[in-house]
Amino acid sequence: VVSMCLRPPISTLSASSAASDVDKRQVVNQEPREGHRVDLSVCTRSTPVLTDPPAHMSFSQMAAYQHCPRRYWFSYMAKLRATPTPGMRYGSALHEAVALYHKVEKGAGPPKLQQLLDRFDECWDMGSGCEDGLLGQVIDRSSAVRDLTEFHKRQTDRAVADRAAVADVERRFKVEAGGVTLVGVWDLISVNPDGTSVLTEYKSRLNATKTLSKSSPHWLQVQVYALAYSLLHGQLPDRAVVEGIGDGRRMVIVPTAATADAALSTVLSVRERIEAGQFEATPSVFACQFCAYQDTCEKKYSA
Repeated sequence: VVSMCLRPPISTLSASSAASDVDKRQVVNQEPREGHRVDLSVCTRSTPVLTDPPAHMSFSQMAAYQHCPRRYWFSYMAKLRATPTPGMRYGSALHEAVALYHKVEKGAGPPKLQQLLDRFDECWDMGSGCEDGLLGQVIDRSSAVRDLTEFHKRQTDRAVADRAAVADVERRFKVEAGGVTLVGVWDLISVNPDGTSVLTEYKSRLNATKTLSKSSPHWLQVQVYALAYSLLHGQLPDRAVVEGIGDGRRMVIVPTAATADAALSTVLSVRERIEAGQFEATPSVFACQFCAYQDTCEKKYSA
């Protein structure tokens, strides 16, 4: 952790609003990088070398590094393209349907359930379905019907009870924080009738954390996103929420200067280790079994 006395407080950090209406890049139907070649002899070195660190830092990059520094290196330094898992494809298609709900809601009121299912079908490319090896369960269109039906009912009921106004959907952000350029996408920003702001991040049923606690990566994500919000808007959101699309479980956080400071400290710590070239593998049974780079990494776990 970076010592808090070595950097200025959050209130002195600069922000640059570079948000746009461009939607979050879909995982489904993602095209490979054209003209990109990777020297696999470099990828199998016992100690990967630092080339040019990425110009920005996203939560996905932070999560990859914290999961395993070597995994981060394969993905963001060597730029080896990993095939999205069934769970990732399913979650991406669900997110597209959820984003459509809020975009339509903002303009003309809550959409019909069928509109969400149609949007899911446009993005879902797994045919009749498949088994997600990570979770050992089959995911198919019936899973989406179940999850989106539950989501639609909750949202329409909540719209009547809470009357929260949609302020922004799938909004990209780019902000300077302690010398690091943070980038990301806020799933939903809404404003309650009393003027309080709410930042919501959605997770599919397949990816929703079982234990909603400070040890959860979702907790760190919304804290980092709340930090970015404060730097762009001059104040923290009143609430930050992680919500499961299908099961509706929610983790509600009240961001404070202390939590934003802690989030920034984590960002700076990860960036510092990357710039120091610290990419040693942290193998484990679970992490390596489902890692997209296990066939390339010589440090993978073996019994």
